[in-house]
Amino acid sequence: TRLDQAHAFFAVNHGRITPEKLMEMTRVRTEEGFSICQSPVEGYHVETAGAVIMCPTTKQMWALWGRPSENEYEAFSPGGELTGA
Repeated sequence: TRLDQAHAFFAVNHGRITPEKLMEMTRVRTEEGFSICQSPVEGYHVETAGAVIMCPTTKQMWALWGRPSENEYEAFSPGGELTGA
């Protein structure tokens, strides 16, 4: 269901994908069933706990804690090579 929602979002926004559009996609919610931004539901106590959007070309990253529909992204610019595993 969540993948179908992402496919539909990309189809509607074809050629206009930006970091802001990706942030918008992570906030997609439905009242019934599962959604990209998931709240816990009875019998299936799983919810979205955070989100990250990265642009390797510009070395930019945006992240948030919790559900994207309830929080704002913060921008990060990593300073060097990643090390370790």
